[in-house]
Amino acid sequence: MARYQLIIKDDTYITLAQEALKQGKTLGKLLNEILNSYALNIKKGMAGGMPAQAVCIVCGAPAKFQGYGKGQQKLYVCPLHKGVVKSLECYGEV
Repeated sequence: MARYQLIIKDDTYITLAQEALKQGKTLGKLLNEILNSYALNIKKGMAGGMPAQAVCIVCGAPAKFQGYGKGQQKLYVCPLHKGVVKSLECYGEV
């Protein structure tokens, strides 16, 4: 198993240490779980918090179209609610 040094900001360290304490785990175990989960998401192509299946923001059905708002947020919609993203500056198929 690889060993590494990790430099963490004080605020981040305190938050993670408190969460590890709440869960009854060591900080190392919590960090390994977080890193393993993130690596698994990278392998699945879902890094950065992308959902496994994009769903419509209106009804929750599988999304087929996406639009970008002014803040660059992505909005996903099904074919039935395509009109919601058509009014945005940029839209297209998922």
